[in-house]
Amino acid sequence: MFAIGIVLYHARPLLRQDLFVCGYIGVEFFFIVSGYLLMKKADGMPRDEKRDVFDENLEMICHKAAGILPYFVPALVCAFVFRFLFSGKSFWDMTHDFIYGLNELFSLQMFGFETGNLIDVTWYLSALFIVSFVLFPILRKRAKGFVTYGAPLLVLFLYGYFSKMLNGAVNMPVHWYGICFKGLLRGFAGISLGCIAYFVSKKLSEHDISRKQRAVLTIAELSGYLIAVVYLIFYPTQGTTDYFIIGLIFSSVVISFSGQSASGVLFHGRICSFLGAFSLSLFLNHSYVQWNMKRIFGSLVPKGESLIPLYLGLVLILSIGNYFIGNWIKRKRYHN
Repeated sequence: MFAIGIVLYHARPLLRQDLFVCGYIGVEFFFIVSGYLLMKKADGMPRDEKRDVFDENLEMICHKAAGILPYFVPALVCAFVFRFLFSGKSFWDMTHDFIYGLNELFSLQMFGFETGNLIDVTWYLSALFIVSFVLFPILRKRAKGFVTYGAPLLVLFLYGYFSKMLNGAVNMPVHWYGICFKGLLRGFAGISLGCIAYFVSKKLSEHDISRKQRAVLTIAELSGYLIAVVYLIFYPTQGTTDYFIIGLIFSSVVISFSGQSASGVLFHGRICSFLGAFSLSLFLNHSYVQWNMKRIFGSLVPKGESLIPLYLGLVLILSIGNYFIGNWIKRKRYHN
């Protein structure tokens, strides 16, 4: 649902401008979940004092890249083909885009390096890799101190800073603050919040709760997600209300991972497992389609008719193809 919200947020030029105004809030969900999983990995690794933490860090980042690149590289190639076929750019402009597309491949965008803008949403992956690489050694050596002091302060200072800048909302990831992009700071805040979510959910999972308490937690969990989804679809303005919604998402993620709600039957099933994996392909294969929709179909669609059905259909087809190609690459790599 959050991935679909992001897809339709970027499609706003093709639909009613008063819908999905806050669709970007779905990215905070993915940052929080990523922070949870990063903290879980750091906490679950065996404590070997003889092993260098930076070796562990390289192992972690390589493992993370190995899970994403089989889907990311085909999407990047597809984005370049779309740009080549439909943008009308010259050969030299396309050569420029290809060369700077390498910065996207190596997730250098959030460091400030120019990219080919083949896939606009690669800023998220860049922030994810950078923040994970910076925080993992800290989580391995000083997890309790970071979660108790560092993470809450990072979250409060960064989100508080965002609330006073620009329109007060959490979006605008490629706004340059003079030393880094807002998206990188956004990654530090969201992933730090996810690290906190890990310890809170772990504490919650240790409690014996009654059937009535389980029902209350389930209602609170699903209500948090529902309010966030309604917000990203219908809320008309971007502003500081984002931070209230982020708080709701945080609370729902904590309950979901604690295993103390009745929703586990739904969220831990095969369907949600597939959709969770498929959301990466959906995320990677929509922005370059949106940028080229009017060039591809503008002359074929009657004036005033929405391009949204064509957009969603093309995104779905490309995402399904990307998903199967990525899985095939991972299987080949595993067997080799």
